[in-house]
Amino acid sequence: MKKFLGIIFFLIIIISFIYLTFNLIKKEKEIVEGDISDLPPESFESKTTEINLDIVNPFSKVNIIINSLGKIQYEAQDYTKSEVKIETNFSKISEQEYKNLENLILENNFLLLNDQYIEQGLIDATFYTVRIKKDDQVKAVSCYGSLCPEIVLQIIQRIKELWLKEILEIGV
Repeated sequence: MKKFLGIIFFLIIIISFIYLTFNLIKKEKEIVEGDISDLPPESFESKTTEINLDIVNPFSKVNIIINSLGKIQYEAQDYTKSEVKIETNFSKISEQEYKNLENLILENNFLLLNDQYIEQGLIDATFYTVRIKKDDQVKAVSCYGSLCPEIVLQIIQRIKELWLKEILEIGV
């Protein structure tokens, strides 16, 4: 009986994770109002309004937004509690740190990447989305598993370094 309950619990967790992951992809498609891939990177320098990082794990979801003024907003949702726990914090970086992040993105052809790098059949890895937004135009790259391009991993790491605090990641 315990084995059966364990299997049921495991299936519920897997189904929840798949639902959250595909809901994020659907949300991503709704957000995109204009594709900026066709525009030259120099048209975005110092005009980017927002850089975003979403991190979705089996039991948590994090969103980090950095705007062009250097304000960082961090929101984490913990799904391991009986009710979803939401934590929101703020921080600030310098204008130069923001420009360095923006340059990392633009100088490494982020705008030319595919929209998704998804490893089929993998259901328990971390799902990342990096998004750069200018006005109503958005370029987002999502990756899952070992297919994340090196530049996306560098951007993720840089955003984590700028946040300077622990980032909730449950289930990895």
